[in-house]
Amino acid sequence: MPDFESIYTAYESTLLKDAHDAITACDLWDWMRSYTPDSFMYSNHPNLDQINKKMKYMNEHSGASYGWTMRQMESIAKIGWDEHRNRVRSKRAEDKLHTWADQQRTPKGRACGCRVARGYRTGWCGVAGGGVPACDH
Repeated sequence: MPDFESIYTAYESTLLKDAHDAITACDLWDWMRSYTPDSFMYSNHPNLDQINKKMKYMNEHSGASYGWTMRQMESIAKIGWDEHRNRVRSKRAEDKLHTWADQQRTPKGRACGCRVARGYRTGWCGVAGGGVPACDH
């Protein structure tokens, strides 16, 4: 059993354990390895119905949380728990680094609204504090 708590919040771990247990109970890990729907949320595959019936917390899901949970299960099925865990940890570390870097480069930790509207993640405008003239002030 994967140690979901090592990389996920308590709530996420509960949903993931539930899905993992359901897939195991249905003996559908081989199927999960080969199945790649456009959307788990809108898929009507009979195997998903079996899995859903075994999930204790199925009624706790929104469409988004269900889709996210099943994509995590798909990843675990296709690349294995160890690689999945490493990728999640790496992505979260990268996101933290970007957030930290954004805070270091931007006054008060946030980009100027004009820059955000243009899709920039970092920097500030020439009018609001100097550095990157690109705003409509």
